[in-house]
Amino acid sequence: MATDDYGQSITIPGKTSPPDISVVMAAVQLVLKRSVLSFTSASTRNATLTSPVEGMTTWLQDVNRIEVYNGSSWVVPPPVITTATTGLTAETGWSVSSFIGRRASGISTVVVLITRTGGTLNESSAGSGNLSPEPLIGTLPSAWRPPETINTLYATGAVDGEAIINDAGEITLRTISGNAGIGTNDNVRMMATWVDD
Repeated sequence: MATDDYGQSITIPGKTSPPDISVVMAAVQLVLKRSVLSFTSASTRNATLTSPVEGMTTWLQDVNRIEVYNGSSWVVPPPVITTATTGLTAETGWSVSSFIGRRASGISTVVVLITRTGGTLNESSAGSGNLSPEPLIGTLPSAWRPPETINTLYATGAVDGEAIINDAGEITLRTISGNAGIGTNDNVRMMATWVDD
């Protein structure tokens, strides 16, 4: 007799092995133990699996949830977290200081710090709060773009305002508060969060 090809130590009868239903049943039990077992609820599962082993995985129908036995209790597997710190590009007159992207459970967050290297940006007319033209300051890396245009806020420590990030990852400043403007060496900080498609 041989074992399976996947390193699970499941004995598989060969073509010339003598018939032995106990070997087949033992193999079936091992396969089931390593499968995702479906139960109507946690109480049904706990009544059925009185001696679970580490690594067992179950699906609970009433709450639509996967749970894994960690050796002492049933737990929801932690989400896979993806991070990035590179790929943000700056437009002329701007310089990337830092970028952090973080994604977990279908929710993305980006934290952007871009420094002004060009001249001072001020509102288009006194008291309007608008920037005209609205400056494109940078572009997010392709893996870190929202599924549609979103609005977010930015701040420099002296002024703040509204920005947008479109589905091409382009970051555009739209408004500004205060009279100081965004001067050379000022840092524009922003954070945006969205639900991925």
